[in-house]
Amino acid sequence: ARTTNICKFNIGTELRMAFGSALRQAVDKDPDRFDRNQILKDTHEPVKEAARYVLRNLKGT
Repeated sequence: ARTTNICKFNIGTELRMAFGSALRQAVDKDPDRFDRNQILKDTHEPVKEAARYVLRNLKGT
């Protein structure tokens, strides 16, 4: 990016894919669980990891 003058990166798709996958896994893990707050807590770490992955790749390390 530094050498090509790219100014913007869209990482939303990557994060939405991580969220969707984690959400499916959380629901599949316990289909009887109904509390959306508990279900959504299971999505936090995978989305954070996806963001870290993208940011590391943008940095080039």
